[in-house]
Amino acid sequence: FLVDPPRSDADVRGLVCLDFDGVLNRLGEGSRGRLPQVVENGRSLGIDLDADIVARLDTVIQRPGIWLAWTTTWGPQITLIRPLFNGHLGGGFVAAKRPRGLYVDIGWKEQAVLRLAKQFPEAKLAWIDDDAVPESFRSGSATRRLPDALLIAPDSAKGLQMEEITAIEEFFGALGTETL
Repeated sequence: FLVDPPRSDADVRGLVCLDFDGVLNRLGEGSRGRLPQVVENGRSLGIDLDADIVARLDTVIQRPGIWLAWTTTWGPQITLIRPLFNGHLGGGFVAAKRPRGLYVDIGWKEQAVLRLAKQFPEAKLAWIDDDAVPESFRSGSATRRLPDALLIAPDSAKGLQMEEITAIEEFFGALGTETL
């Protein structure tokens, strides 16, 4: 499910930096009673995924040369919810682990995305995060440091929507679909 991060000589034409909670896992109040449960460290965590969103996002991520970089507090524990993806979103890597501590500045996610952008300057980059992207806009660093990236901040209660998937598809265009 998880792979090693790409080496500098890897075929990286596109990067999708993806958060989980508030993006794929909808955090709306109305859905909490019917969620599949994942147990982590004795805690039961409700997960509310839209299978159609996951499948359609997978069609972009599985293109040759496009890499999925998880930028989520789940870090390597994202493997706990792998069965809920129904075989989709495989081959991703964890871009960075959440620093230790109860209260951690959300800027660690932006730093992980910036490292990837610097490592692969020719790659098209899409960053999807319900919290970190808006924070990056508030500070002004997103527009200054990632001027060519596609930045999407889904409504955490609704998660990623089909219109936003369409924007991702349009951003990457034919990247990874061309025959060599």
